[in-house]
Amino acid sequence: MFERVQGDIVLQAGAEGASLVLGSARLHPHELHLGNYSVLTSETALALGEAKIRELRKKLVAEGRFAQTGTVPVLR
Repeated sequence: MFERVQGDIVLQAGAEGASLVLGSARLHPHELHLGNYSVLTSETALALGEAKIRELRKKLVAEGRFAQTGTVPVLR
C-alpha cells in the first residue's frame, strides 16, 4: 500500500536487474473487503462472491474442464 503523499518514487535495480509491476488508483469511497479472488464493499457480498466462485470451480471440475497446473488453473 502507498501512503497518501506527493512525491517521487525512487527505484534502484540490483546487478541482476529487476521486474516491477506498479498499480495505483484513486482512493475508494467505501471500505473494501478483500478475498482470495474478489474485492467487494461488504463482508456479505464478499462471502456470496467467494461462494459463487467455489460453486463454479466444482462444476468445472465435475465437467472435466478444470485442471490445476502449478498455481495457474486452466479452463478447457
